[in-house]
Amino acid sequence: MIESGVDFEKRIAAIYQNCRSTDEIESEFVRLQQEMGEQISATMGDTRKKLLENFDADVHDRLRVNLSESQGI
Repeated sequence: MIESGVDFEKRIAAIYQNCRSTDEIESEFVRLQQEMGEQISATMGDTRKKLLENFDADVHDRLRVNLSESQGI
């Protein structure tokens, strides 16, 4: 799950408090961004799956029609 805003802010503060050079800071921010990217992707995939599982048949039909129209089928 994506961290709360407070936890995220604490991690940023810790980076600035614990790192001694701009290279260390940059490295830690890259690592944080990679961690968050994985969490965001996982959450988006799960949300997309849940939405598709819970759509009713009418919504599925509309989505298929829109997909067909957009692909020129």
